[in-house]
Amino acid sequence: MPIGVGDVAVSPDGKKLLYSLNYQYYIKDLSTDKTEKIRVTGNGLDIFYESPFFSPDGNKIIFTKNVYTPREGGHGFEKKATLWEYDLKTSQLTEIAEGSYGSYVKNQNAIVFEKDNKIIYKDLKTGEEKTVDEGRFPSVSPDGNYIAYVKSEIKNSTIDGVEVTEHISNVWVTDAVGFATKKQVTENFSKPNLKSLVESVKEKNKNSPIKSDLVTGGEYGYYLPSWSNDSNSIYVLKNLNEDVRGNMMTLMKIDLSKEKLSADYTVRRFLQALIARDDDFAKMLMKNPPSFLTISNPHPVGYNILGTGKEGEKTYVDAELYMGYWGDTYYSIEKQRYYVTPSENGYIIDSIKGLETLEFYDKNNTFYERINREKGKSLFRETDIPKEYLPEGNFRFTASAFDAKTNTLYFTVLGLDNRQSKLLSYNLDTKTFKLVNSIDNGAFAELKLDGNGNFLAANFFSDDGKQKVYLYNLKTGEKTDLETLFKDTKIDEIEANFWNQDKLMFKISTYGISLMYEYNPVKSQISIP
Repeated sequence: MPIGVGDVAVSPDGKKLLYSLNYQYYIKDLSTDKTEKIRVTGNGLDIFYESPFFSPDGNKIIFTKNVYTPREGGHGFEKKATLWEYDLKTSQLTEIAEGSYGSYVKNQNAIVFEKDNKIIYKDLKTGEEKTVDEGRFPSVSPDGNYIAYVKSEIKNSTIDGVEVTEHISNVWVTDAVGFATKKQVTENFSKPNLKSLVESVKEKNKNSPIKSDLVTGGEYGYYLPSWSNDSNSIYVLKNLNEDVRGNMMTLMKIDLSKEKLSADYTVRRFLQALIARDDDFAKMLMKNPPSFLTISNPHPVGYNILGTGKEGEKTYVDAELYMGYWGDTYYSIEKQRYYVTPSENGYIIDSIKGLETLEFYDKNNTFYERINREKGKSLFRETDIPKEYLPEGNFRFTASAFDAKTNTLYFTVLGLDNRQSKLLSYNLDTKTFKLVNSIDNGAFAELKLDGNGNFLAANFFSDDGKQKVYLYNLKTGEKTDLETLFKDTKIDEIEANFWNQDKLMFKISTYGISLMYEYNPVKSQISIP
């Protein structure tokens, strides 16, 4: 039975594509479209090749070869991993080391690989091996200067009489020559439900004379870091170790800018992390982070940086955080002051003070505006909306957003009898309504406005289970279905996350992997941020 495409690797010049199909490897010349089979193949039984990596000149490829042999007595298998180098010019396949996940070091006749949970540097000329650090999944940057890898640290504690051992993994970076400078570039934490896991162990072993213990991982697991072509960013698979809903894998990008973060950029990245529910990154930007940051509802849906200033010796950044509900009209603008202090990489958030809150919500089919939690002011009733703008029969309001620059409220109405959804606007100055769009067989779940009031992104759920993102040009009335911008791509889910100034950040899920993209609506361009 065909297995399908497995490993994929691209040569440094971007001209050759290596891939595996049914345990056999092929090289495709992307300029001529010519494909040829190479002399690297497993048998699908006890010999497997994996983890290919091109040499800096593109003439050689390093592979991990896994050979499985039955254990004595027939219980399980032993695995032996070795590294093999394939020469594309001579078709010669040569064993070069014992280990796995090999990666070449540019400008040095050397490789870096994993062996016995250690990162090993090997000089291919002398055969000398040096231990870089404990860890897994090493990857050398294209410029040959750095090694990224995943390292786990053991954290022991006693909770309610249970001995708890946590294996907390993080992504680390070290220099490829000397290995003297090592830096942790992610921040992992204990699982939020650690206490409930301890209670489960105690309950399970309450009648056992054996002392209770718990061995678990951190909130996240990191796997297979890979460098960008310019050696300035790392892409890594991040797994949310969720015990209730199951594991959730995402692709994470780590920017390794040599410049220190400015105060406003620090707050911007913090707010973006809140919206994306990337709590571990958000906590890295806080001096004293709480145990958790994000909740289901109301949750952050957008932001706007207002400016920076000084209070005595304290530096602060003022920003607006937009909050909303999935499928509900509640929407708020929370003006906050973020006090920041200098840190190793620029600034870190010391504390947050609320300044002002503006809320919009509906009650008994009447829309209200409320400032600083005071009594709500009625804006309009459902009877004020022109009938031709409403679905036939019974309906309810579903999502809203507010543009302070134009003093315009955007809201959606769902027909309960015919499943027709209407996207409307209401100008608070002129007290006039406008129909923006009407869609059958589905409901709007969330609205997100860009900072200039030119574009609106809407997360939409159709009745057939499909999730859509519609982008509206509020000046021209043009509507774009973001899914149609992808060609030959199977999209399981798509969701608009937030506006990064004039660009929409959104993610798609395909084959169990979540990918983040950036869309420029003015140029109609999609790119990887």
